[in-house]
Amino acid sequence: MKTLFGGLQSHLDTGATTMCHCWKLTQQSGTVFGFTDHDRPLTFDSVTYEAATGFTASAIETRTGLNVDNLDVVGALESDRLSEKALHSGAFDNASIDIWWVNWADVLQRVLLRKGHLGEVSRGA
Repeated sequence: MKTLFGGLQSHLDTGATTMCHCWKLTQQSGTVFGFTDHDRPLTFDSVTYEAATGFTASAIETRTGLNVDNLDVVGALESDRLSEKALHSGAFDNASIDIWWVNWADVLQRVLLRKGHLGEVSRGA
């Protein structure tokens, strides 16, 4: 069970609909990329999360014990900061990822849903 801080639980108890997801990718080089499924950029913890339609997390498997959780991320992620060359070169392979659930009306109200590492990043048709 996650503990919700910053008034997030009170906000959710109102039946709020001002929630979105934010993804922070950190390459092994230390370069940070932020993306959100909200319709405008959001900033918190010195990271700006670019609005990126079509980037969704799916097929989350949570297991008990020492098993590894799996998360597939699929979609069309567009950003001027991403290049096909970087994707093909493996620049995002094993990048760390933090997935947040954020109240876009008050970004102090957020909870870290998942934290992990990407495997091999591939591009499909």
